[in-house]
Amino acid sequence: MDGFSFHGVHCSTLGCYYRPSAKSRGDEMEDYNISDIQTGSRDGGYYIGTRVLPREFELDCYFEEITEAQLEEIYRWLRRDTQGE
Repeated sequence: MDGFSFHGVHCSTLGCYYRPSAKSRGDEMEDYNISDIQTGSRDGGYYIGTRVLPREFELDCYFEEITEAQLEEIYRWLRRDTQGE
């Protein structure tokens, strides 16, 4: 089954379909921060480690011939303040 699931609901159950773009199919590495300490007494510094930043997804989707109620349900499912798997 193509598409994606979010909060246990597959996109096709709401009449919404995923259209992958060339960018979204790429194997991109997650952004990360490097922690280190720079000292003024000598050249270089001390490497502490890295921390991976939260990942944000942009999924291009489309829908056709849906009702206003279905569109409202999609909006509630993908609210701006929603986070999840």
